[in-house]
Amino acid sequence: MATFDRLSNLLPTILDLFLDVLRFIQLGLRFRYTLAAENLFLRKQLSLYVERQVEPRRSSLAMKLTLVLPSSLFLGDRL
Repeated sequence: MATFDRLSNLLPTILDLFLDVLRFIQLGLRFRYTLAAENLFLRKQLSLYVERQVEPRRSSLAMKLTLVLPSSLFLGDRL
């Protein structure tokens, strides 16, 4: 029964990671101006959060892995 509980906790994380990989591939196939517009929008959204002092939500395990794993692509051998 404990194995089933662990699997039921791990399955959403694996699914989230898989969906993030698909989104990453999709973003790599988009035009540069689309990415630039999205980046501008996200910067504006972040500035509004900072201005309104909105408390950040806790990151899930999948979100943490999604942020850490691709960083090796940008940092190279420094990890």
